[in-house]
Amino acid sequence: MRPAEIRMNVPTYETAEGVDDTTLDRLEEKGFVKSHFGDPTPQRGGRAKRYFAVTRKGLAVVTSAQKSYQRLLEGLNLLGRANA
Repeated sequence: MRPAEIRMNVPTYETAEGVDDTTLDRLEEKGFVKSHFGDPTPQRGGRAKRYFAVTRKGLAVVTSAQKSYQRLLEGLNLLGRANA
C-alpha cells in the first residue's frame, strides 16, 4: 500500500532556510513521513527535489491528534454549542 498523501490548504508563509528540512528530517526519523529525491532539474541549478509522503504511522498520529483536539473543543463547548 502507498503511504497516504496529504494536500494542505493553508496560507503560505516564509520560513528561514533549513527550518523545513530540519522539521521534515525529524518527522522522517520518527517514521511519520518517508522521502525520496527526484531527478535533478536545470531550473533548480541541477539540484534534485525532495518528495515526502505520510506513512501509516504518521497518519495514525495525525488522526489521534485530531480526535484529541475535537474532544477538547467539545469539552469547552464554546459559545454554548458543540464545535463540529
